[in-house]
Amino acid sequence: MIDTIIRKWLIPASSISSFHVLMTDKQDIVAHWSVPVHDRIYEIEFEHGTASGKRVIRVDGKEILRRNWMFSLVGKEIFDIGKFKCVINVEALGTFLYEYTLEVNDKGTMDIWVNGQKMNTAGEFLEDGTKTHFEIGRNVCYVKATSSGNKKLGFIYQLYINNNEIITSDK
Repeated sequence: MIDTIIRKWLIPASSISSFHVLMTDKQDIVAHWSVPVHDRIYEIEFEHGTASGKRVIRVDGKEILRRNWMFSLVGKEIFDIGKFKCVINVEALGTFLYEYTLEVNDKGTMDIWVNGQKMNTAGEFLEDGTKTHFEIGRNVCYVKATSSGNKKLGFIYQLYINNNEIITSDK
């Protein structure tokens, strides 16, 4: 295909390398996630060409999925990292405004608020749930979310501060 384009437009041979760079440029990267799983961190990049309909997913720099000329600009892309199922959700927020979210094993990340202030967090995906790490002053904290095994109950959340579980008091 590149040869056809080059011949059709009579691009000089000295320009081929720069032309190829333009064709493979990652200019449509719209999201990047660092996903801690067990003992390593996966780097996930998502390209979404809103004009071309292109979708590309890279894990640790290696392309694992490519779809060209998608007619629908919203939807889901499903892929695996190790034994974890991942889903990138593409949702329209308005005209040419999109939100991109990543779920790992049907789990997203959660926002943590302390005294009305949103905290900086780092999510960690576990086989049985998630840990969301944050700090309050010099205190190292995390919220562990695990499945209750019952859809009506949902998740069980446990708060740890300096590796000590904070037990809730039911009044």
